[in-house]
Amino acid sequence: MSSNLVSAGCHTAPLRKEMSGPLAAAFVLLLFPGYFLYHYAVASGMIAPVVGGWFGPISLVAVVVLVPFGARACLHARGRVAHFVTMFGLLVVYVGLWTGGYYLLHADSQQSAVALEGGGGLVVFWVVLFFIGYFLDFNRGWFWRGLLLSFGAMAALTLLNIDPSRVMFYVRQPQVTEHVASYQGFARSVVATAILLLAFSRRLAGQIAVLAVGAAVLFFVGARSEFFGFLLVGGVWAGWSFVQRSLPKKIVVGLAVLLLGMAVFSSVGLRGSRQLQVLDLSSASSWQARQELLEEGVAEIVASPLVGEFAGQMTTRGFGAYIHNGLSAWRQFGLVGFLLYAGMALASMWFAVEAVWLKRRQTPRWMAALYLNVMCVVLIVVAKSVFWELPALAWGLTAGALFRDRWVSQVRVGE
Repeated sequence: MSSNLVSAGCHTAPLRKEMSGPLAAAFVLLLFPGYFLYHYAVASGMIAPVVGGWFGPISLVAVVVLVPFGARACLHARGRVAHFVTMFGLLVVYVGLWTGGYYLLHADSQQSAVALEGGGGLVVFWVVLFFIGYFLDFNRGWFWRGLLLSFGAMAALTLLNIDPSRVMFYVRQPQVTEHVASYQGFARSVVATAILLLAFSRRLAGQIAVLAVGAAVLFFVGARSEFFGFLLVGGVWAGWSFVQRSLPKKIVVGLAVLLLGMAVFSSVGLRGSRQLQVLDLSSASSWQARQELLEEGVAEIVASPLVGEFAGQMTTRGFGAYIHNGLSAWRQFGLVGFLLYAGMALASMWFAVEAVWLKRRQTPRWMAALYLNVMCVVLIVVAKSVFWELPALAWGLTAGALFRDRWVSQVRVGE
């Protein structure tokens, strides 16, 4: 029976004897809390930007290191894992060929190095984060301690560097003019770390602490999408806690949610922040700009529904002026690209919801997949473009959890 398990792709128990698990954990620490700490050090003038933007160079290293493990895992996948990995592979190949084809065969803005870098970088980030999520080993004590310590460091640095005039985290020395992350980059590090830590934490007090500190840090970092996405994660956590916990703990959960809501929305001193502009979006300049981008992008989709208009925003505004929701995939990569992208996001969320809510899987990996998938799907619908990298981490966590469930079921059959 053991030989049958190996032929089915369940090599080792599962992946525990390989280096892929600890390598994936190390890259999580580098790409998320490491990114935050590096850019804080650059912005404060403590170090020079010796690693450029950090996320890109570290991702290139991760591609070289993890792809050999990932290729073998994909070749040996079976069942739903194989179908899910195949869909991801089709998406990656399609976007890569689409981007390269436009660069080689078209002219003007569609042939620009900026558009090629955007599409090529997206493929690299997708592959890296997918394999990191797939191989991530939640059983490493040093990984837990690293997440906890780095989360505490990010929280302390944020709360100690708040600009009172903007009610927002800010650190940049006058001599530092470039190579510093935007608030979205800092927020990506915080929200990914907080979600993994929330899934890792088994005690109610620890989970409440992660939610409270994570929400506070994201509030002051100033990225509205990540802040409200994390509050949504808190809602999923609260709902699951009510289902699973005893009455006294349900009361504690209810009080924690109530206090968090009161802290966010009833403090007079915070009403000048970016976060609470959502209470009056009509007067928010960024929201108005996004609505204009949406109208322009939808017009291009209507004009060319099958192929969209790759890098069309560059003819009038610039590469970053894409639609800030999932329709950006349609405009950039055509109808097929949009369907593959939407299919990955929805399938990944469904697998996570099915595992946790219907099959009562409560492993850290499945809980992390549930939290991250729900947040990513909602933000893809309302706020994030196809160039947002984080969904690939959710997809990888889902694929890895499906693989481990299959391995466990086959072991039980063989007992």
